[in-house]
Amino acid sequence: MVAPRTLRFWTYALLPLAALLAYAGSFGGPFIYDDATIVDNNPFMRQLWPPGEAMRAPQRSTAAGRPLVSYSFAVNYAVSGREVWSYHVFNLAVHAVNGVLLLLLLNRLVAGGRGGGEAAGATPGGRRPPLWPFAVALIWTVHPLNSETVVYVAQRTELMMATFALGSGVLLAGGGAALSPARGAAVVGCGVASVLCKETAAVLPPLWLLLDRARLGVPFGTLLRRRWGLYLGGGLAVGAVAAVIATGGHRGGLVLDDPSVTWRYLLTQAGVVWHYLWLCVWPHPLSVTYHWPLVGGLGAAAAAVIGVLVLLAGSAWLVARRPAGGFAAATFWLVLAPTSTVIPIMTEVVAERRMYLPLAAVLGLAGAGAARLFRSPDRSPTDPAAGPRRRLAVGGLGFAVVALAAVSVVATRDRVTDYADEVTLWQQTVAAQPESLVARMNLGAVLLEADRLDDAGACFAWVAERDPEFEQLDANQGFLAFARGHWSEASDALLAAGSGPWGGPRHFARAGYALHRRGLGDAAGRAFALAEAMDPDDADLNNFAGIVAGEAGHAAEAAERFRRGLAADPENAQLWTNLAGALREVGQADEAGAAFDRSVMLAPEDTVVLRNAAYHHLQRQNFDEAADLFERLRRLGTAEADVLTELATSLAFAGRHERAEMAFET
Repeated sequence: MVAPRTLRFWTYALLPLAALLAYAGSFGGPFIYDDATIVDNNPFMRQLWPPGEAMRAPQRSTAAGRPLVSYSFAVNYAVSGREVWSYHVFNLAVHAVNGVLLLLLLNRLVAGGRGGGEAAGATPGGRRPPLWPFAVALIWTVHPLNSETVVYVAQRTELMMATFALGSGVLLAGGGAALSPARGAAVVGCGVASVLCKETAAVLPPLWLLLDRARLGVPFGTLLRRRWGLYLGGGLAVGAVAAVIATGGHRGGLVLDDPSVTWRYLLTQAGVVWHYLWLCVWPHPLSVTYHWPLVGGLGAAAAAVIGVLVLLAGSAWLVARRPAGGFAAATFWLVLAPTSTVIPIMTEVVAERRMYLPLAAVLGLAGAGAARLFRSPDRSPTDPAAGPRRRLAVGGLGFAVVALAAVSVVATRDRVTDYADEVTLWQQTVAAQPESLVARMNLGAVLLEADRLDDAGACFAWVAERDPEFEQLDANQGFLAFARGHWSEASDALLAAGSGPWGGPRHFARAGYALHRRGLGDAAGRAFALAEAMDPDDADLNNFAGIVAGEAGHAAEAAERFRRGLAADPENAQLWTNLAGALREVGQADEAGAAFDRSVMLAPEDTVVLRNAAYHHLQRQNFDEAADLFERLRRLGTAEADVLTELATSLAFAGRHERAEMAFET
């Protein structure tokens, strides 16, 4: 028989391994959607010191007003720049830690008192601990519903909030009947840190009260008399920080001036709650965004509202009669409450990541309920056959847990593959939510980045037909016109977008270049100045301002612009190839060659980059390097006569005559 200490060690050790198994394919996934605002357009995360600066984030970004999350991005940037792997490693590590904290909290709750231990079959002293908390933590760790929170980099707000929230619970549950001042301060400190990651953690103080009741098994009045300082002081500290963050207007998307919208949002959330519960049981299809219109009134939501009221009544009964179950049920409702009641977040009526901690509560209730049904044989009736029957039942339950965990790992790994490519992710999202304007808009944006201009245009036209004023439609149509070289249309659309709530230096920088191409030099200068005022180090600004300087014959100024852009975005192949061209113009041929090589390394299939580098090496009489690059162009389907001719010439001068003859014949 396995010793209790060994068994306990393996239950904790297996959780990070299970997380790694489920999410091993996530490390190369690209930045998506809101990640761009935090990573691509975030000048604050480029330094770790002073911390106050690194804790800032762009307005309307997911990290805005959440300083600990912002600082975590600065740490990632210090480790890997814009290479995505460290961001995913951080998210997965935090999720694995959360799984361990959840198990620790459940074990302490089970062992702590009448509310958890006796109801769930806990055993005292050195006897083997119950395994249902491990089953709950394991399935939660690998459950597909958590995949968005783990893989979508920007959603670490939920991960980090949960870390400190679970940490506060673990500290509180391990404190015994008498809570020391130091431990109490640590509990409150974790609560404040949790709010600094996401303001929905303001609900922690009442959960601390419910956790104490479940663990200690004493009435509310007694707890309030014993620990009023923790509940009142902690509540004031956590609430004050949450209020400051929530009223800062950091992210937008709220509609607070129309009571009818608030009422309809509340009614709509009744159906959303049932959808969340269904995803706990059957997490398919999952979606990073939803098309979920507000209901028209009470009649349209009556069935869902009645169902929610029944669930709330059951939860109230649990709080009164089964403190451990009441703590879990209250966790579900209270964690969802800030975003699923009367705060109308119109940009995201539904968001799967909101179920990150509530999913643990649902699974905890299910696990505790199953444990009550299959109590250990020493508590069975005197019937001698009862023990073997229950052992068989418990064995079957264990097999079911292992099977469910295995299925969850497979489903999560499959979901992770959707995040491996932005086009795939948004195509899947459109398939799951075909009426979602957000999904269609983002599919168009990533198709535009992939140079599939006609497909992108079709997506934008679909959105424009349904809502001509849809947010960021003008910006994306401007970027599309820019890619097509329609300079008049591009400049008008991008100037309008830059002046809007989502405007940034990228819009004005490209508008400036489009105006330059229209021959409107003064207007172009004003657009570049607007971009410079927003972020003088912006990569797009310095790239296009550098191109304009180079076309005016100011190669040295252009090179300086490209260098400044690369300081902000060192993985930008276009900036490297433009810098190489400018360096060649000022006679720095060796430095130009190194820059061309860097651009090829970053964009090995970009035909413009390859062509520029190949001609540079040909002019420098580096015939082997030139031949390799022209050959790569040919393999990519670039078979113009000049490429084949230069390939043959390079091969001939490199002494590769047989291959040169074949190229000349072609």
